[in-house]
Amino acid sequence: MKAKEYLRQALVLDEQIKQHRREIEKLQSMRSTVPSPGFNEHVSTSQKHDATFVDTIYKIMEEERKEAEKLKRLIELRSEIKDVINELTDPTERNVLWERYIDGQTWQDTASELRISERTAYRIHNEACEHIRVP
Repeated sequence: MKAKEYLRQALVLDEQIKQHRREIEKLQSMRSTVPSPGFNEHVSTSQKHDATFVDTIYKIMEEERKEAEKLKRLIELRSEIKDVINELTDPTERNVLWERYIDGQTWQDTASELRISERTAYRIHNEACEHIRVP
């Protein structure tokens, strides 16, 4: 795995966790709305007798389980990435990678925070990626 792919894992995992959180919030809002029975309801002959809100609760629990697993992995991965970044000898390279991959800043925000141009941030980033030792 190349350095950029390795470092990007945390950003990708963070986005996946946010997607799980949005899905949980959507399901939670659905859980609180129970449909009223219609006048033309028929007796169901299927074996499924759980109300739809029960299914929704099960879905919420499953999404929360997935989110917790990914969050645990993200915490481990960020710790590992911090250690890798801190091994760099150049403090500017460390700062660029830290802003980008630990703090999750955009390129524009990274450059602004470090008072450099975006182009310089890209250049420093590429140099740092050449010096990174991927575990």
